[in-house]
This record gives sequence, C-alpha cells and structure tokens, in this order.
Amino acid sequence: MKEVSDVDYTISLFKSKQEIEFFYALKRTFEMYQIYPNVSISCLLNWTLLKNELTENERRYFFTGIIDFVVFDQAEGFKPIHFFELDSIYHDNSESEKKDQMKDSILAKAGVKITRIRKQDKNVDEQEFIKLIRELLNK
Repeated sequence: MKEVSDVDYTISLFKSKQEIEFFYALKRTFEMYQIYPNVSISCLLNWTLLKNELTENERRYFFTGIIDFVVFDQAEGFKPIHFFELDSIYHDNSESEKKDQMKDSILAKAGVKITRIRKQDKNVDEQEFIKLIRELLNK
C-alpha cells in the first residue's frame, strides 16, 4: 500500500477572492440552480455536432479551455443555461486575448451566449456583482 504524503498538494477551487465573491453572487442570483466554477468546454458542448464548425486552433482549445462559471438547471438534467467569464487584468495580454476570442467563437458557433464581467472598481462586492449580473441578463 502506498504511503500518503505529508505534503498537502491540494489547491482551492477558486483562483482569487474575486472569484469567490462572484460565485456567491451567482448562487444568490440563481438560487434554484446549480453553479459550477471552472468547467471544461468539452463537458458543456457536443463535440460530434460542433467539430466541423471549428477552426483547427478552436478544435485544440475545445479540450483545454474552461468557462469560469456555468449555471446548470438540475431539473432539466443539469443542462447548462448561463455561461459567465470573470475577466481581470490577467486577460489583458495578447495570449489571453487570443484564448478569450477562441472561447467566444466556439460558444457563438454552438449558439451559446457568454456573459463577460469585469470588475472596474476594487470595492465591488457580492451585492454589486448581483446587481451587475441582473443588469447584464436583462439586456
């Protein structure tokens, strides 16, 4: 039997305090649904139906890209109903911009709307996120 390491190799599901605040804002906004962070695109979209619509780069990215937050309707077999990206300064470099464009393109080709949210003010908290989410969904 393999011995268990004394080192804890686990990490948090969330990459920042902002992600945690946004997660709780989504939970309060969509109380009747399940919210999952960091969901692989390949777990959300039908590869067989979509692959011929994608560019070569999009096909590769399909299996590595993730969506920051997805709202699932458990009453409908955990069907994804809302897709959110929480953008930050880490999205302001050319590599991240290319990935964001590919992600947007893949989802658009699948007929899925992605809502991008960017915190403009450091003081935006969970309540402000809730207001912002509701505003964006009512557009």
